[in-house]
Amino acid sequence: MTIKNDMDRLQYRKGGLLKLLLKRGDTLFSIARDNELSIAELLEVNPQIKNPDEIYAGDNLFIPSKGKAPVAKEPSKQESFLIVFRKKAKEVARKFKRDDIKLPETSEPELRKRILPINMRQFAYDVFGGDDDLTEKDLSPEEFAAAKEVTINALKRQSKAIGYPDYQTSEGSYDDVGGSVKGSQGVIRKSFEDPRYALKTTIGQASITTNDKGETILVDQYDFNEKNWKDRSFSIEGIKTFLGDVRRAVSQPEYGIPRTIGSYLGSAPGEGSNVKINLGNLEY
Repeated sequence: MTIKNDMDRLQYRKGGLLKLLLKRGDTLFSIARDNELSIAELLEVNPQIKNPDEIYAGDNLFIPSKGKAPVAKEPSKQESFLIVFRKKAKEVARKFKRDDIKLPETSEPELRKRILPINMRQFAYDVFGGDDDLTEKDLSPEEFAAAKEVTINALKRQSKAIGYPDYQTSEGSYDDVGGSVKGSQGVIRKSFEDPRYALKTTIGQASITTNDKGETILVDQYDFNEKNWKDRSFSIEGIKTFLGDVRRAVSQPEYGIPRTIGSYLGSAPGEGSNVKINLGNLEY
């Protein structure tokens, strides 16, 4: 049998089984195909799977070994702790998603008033390992209206992507997103008061596309555009990097501290929620 999966995902071999750490996009069909097995053979050694269509990134899957198979190095204690942490965090995220407490007067089924702005809800959801799509249904009515306004600003300058200037939340486009110490002050209050800023610190720059109905769609991926804890080495250089990150965070605490937490515990490029916000037919 030829194991075609990435070796760094094979954690260790135990009792004739290979233990595979699932990544986003894995399906039982693809794993069975790549390892020359049937789905029935996979299910036989994975009784924890109740629904074959529901397997999640971060979970473990056992693969029956036929003959001599390559064996990956058993993870270190540090790696094992991080793997367990991310798995438990994903379980929490699946239960809570990015909702917060719903106000009693809420009546609209799709766009509900929210207590917390989208940047705070999505940040917490991402740090806990959530990666479901971020859509218009996750926005408050004010945030949805702001998304339309910002997109129209971009379209008026004949752009196919939203840029920081389109949000019009600061004198300098980057002042309130870490560009200056003064501009990054009061951003927590600003998140509650200005839905454009809540969006700016959630999706930032996003592509503008249309579907076959002529509806405008914002497309992006939520991440911190930086290396996260998986890429930070436990070394002298890693410690120096961490101390530098802490110094920058302290200089702009309201913006810098959440940003630093996100860069270590949040999604790395290619890992976070896909942003797919349908703004409908825009008129401008």
